[in-house]
Amino acid sequence: MLSQIEETLLKEFLAQIPYPEQTLSFNELMGFMYGLAITPVEIPPEEWLLTIFGDDVDSVPAEARARGMNLILSQVYESFMARKMRGALHFPYPVENLQDKNLEELLEWSYGFEEALALRPEIWEPDEDNPDPDNKQEELFFSMMVIQGLNDPIEIMPFFEKIPAEIFSETFASFDPDDDDRELQVQAFLIATLPLAVQTLQDYGARLQKSGVHVSRPATTKAPINEKNKPAKGKVIQVDFSKRKKK
Repeated sequence: MLSQIEETLLKEFLAQIPYPEQTLSFNELMGFMYGLAITPVEIPPEEWLLTIFGDDVDSVPAEARARGMNLILSQVYESFMARKMRGALHFPYPVENLQDKNLEELLEWSYGFEEALALRPEIWEPDEDNPDPDNKQEELFFSMMVIQGLNDPIEIMPFFEKIPAEIFSETFASFDPDDDDRELQVQAFLIATLPLAVQTLQDYGARLQKSGVHVSRPATTKAPINEKNKPAKGKVIQVDFSKRKKK
């Protein structure tokens, strides 16, 4: 997604942050920039910088702040926007053959992606008054559910727990039938459908931008990330995608 030079400069900059646990990691930042790029309205840098750094923004060394915020991060953002304009902005992970390391990176990416969408929730929340056909709103709802489910499994599990066992087994027939761990199956399903969910959201944002539709619903105030309100990422469940059956 980035050039080798951009990636190196960005990682060097993030390494200078005094409290990295209060700041988006590199992989989270990649998802965050992707989410910013597909948002059909421009979000001022001073706003999204608060989400990246939270309360840690003032503790970043002055030299690093000047170099990173005004140059590196802006350059990274422009790289994502340029890919979007060229039609070359695509989901970066091949979910069919994820290794453990890539799975952890993907979950971090998903977290950052949702943080970007949360800056303008009025755009991404399904709306009964939206002129899109009903099936498009259903696709939007499902896509947001996938993102939320990966980042906050506790919130999404009640939805799957209401599904009767026989329907659930049929739905997840592509995964190992000997594994009756529903939470693992759900997360495997969400990971497998993440590329489609991201593409659906990307297409939705592109339609809004092309049509010039102005979102009229009031925005929800997004609190900056800090040690207190940064939600814990969902635990990484080991998923062996090699066990998936071909249809």
